[in-house]
Amino acid sequence: MGKGILVLTNGGGPGILAADASEKEGLDLPSLEYEIQEKLRSSFPPHASVHNPVDVLGDANAKRYRVGLEIGLSSKRISGAIVIVTPQAMTPVEEIAMEIVEAKKKFPDKPILPVFMGVSKSSICVLEKNNLPNYEFPESAVSVLKGMYDYWLIRLLPEDEIPVIEGVDDRAVQTVIAMARQERRVNLTIDECMTVAEAYGIPMPVAKIARSPEEAVDIAEKVGYPVVLKVVSPEVVHKTDVGGVALNIRTPEEVKRNYEAILRRVRAAIPGGKILGVLVCQMVPMGKEVIVGSVRDLQFGPVIMFGLGGVYVNFLRDVSHRLCPLTSREAEEMISETKAHALLRGVRGEPPSDIGSVVDIILRVSQLMCRFREIVEMEINPLCVYEEGKGCFAVDIRMTISE
Repeated sequence: MGKGILVLTNGGGPGILAADASEKEGLDLPSLEYEIQEKLRSSFPPHASVHNPVDVLGDANAKRYRVGLEIGLSSKRISGAIVIVTPQAMTPVEEIAMEIVEAKKKFPDKPILPVFMGVSKSSICVLEKNNLPNYEFPESAVSVLKGMYDYWLIRLLPEDEIPVIEGVDDRAVQTVIAMARQERRVNLTIDECMTVAEAYGIPMPVAKIARSPEEAVDIAEKVGYPVVLKVVSPEVVHKTDVGGVALNIRTPEEVKRNYEAILRRVRAAIPGGKILGVLVCQMVPMGKEVIVGSVRDLQFGPVIMFGLGGVYVNFLRDVSHRLCPLTSREAEEMISETKAHALLRGVRGEPPSDIGSVVDIILRVSQLMCRFREIVEMEINPLCVYEEGKGCFAVDIRMTISE
């Protein structure tokens, strides 16, 4: 199947709608060969249009539709047809429906989509009995043809193998999940998420949990300034929403002050909430912020998502989706479908980012979700991506498991 579409209509307006929709969807309405046009011209009234869209005029009978379809579909430039019928006083709707059915038998490899606009149920039944659905508007038929064309392109692609990432530690992931279930928790804490990330080779900043301001200072000295403080609580999913994050901390005094401030803000936001401590984390350099996430759909299983990350992800909604497991090509396609791809390639003289490392993260998340059905949702946001060859860092990560 190609992109060349024939539009056959007895009304000029619907034909224009079909032509505009085809252009919008990236389909073609090619000019018919000279020989084809001459055959149509000799069979139609003088005022009929033999160009594409082919207008058979408002007084067209079933024979004129049959001739237009058979001659038009014989063109090597045409891969499918949209047949538009607007009922007028002299329009034999059911006879035209039967002619479309017969034409479909003669051209089984070229899809024919009827668009009977405002007609009786009986004429549509003729189509449906012969496995030809009717579309109420030309735009709907064009959209379906575009979907068929895209599917045809996918079928032409060579079948890729699903990569298997070696060196992961499934036992460590099982231990984390078992402990959370034992405590009857569905939200993993940040340190548990970091353990899972480490087990699957997802790079994260150096970090450790502190349970007092003094311990936080000791950890910060070992990690190296500047550091980030993040609240650790199974009841907090989005830490920034409750004031549970402090950035760019450079001195012991700032560590103590922000440690206590985080606890006050979180306790005020979630009275009686369980706080396990504060994570003292290495402050990584700024990079391009993207998001990699996955959710387990009841029907389709794990679905993976990629897009622009950071705090604006829920508002900009620049994301793409795929079903797991993914091939490397599918991961690359996900990235290319978003506006984030332009940023990663580099804009206004910026160097390109390490897109290969993002592909690797997507594949690791895909494998993790496929192997562990207990994980119902996970999100890496932001994933900071650096210059080509310098990799990326999962700055924050959250996971939810089934009960």
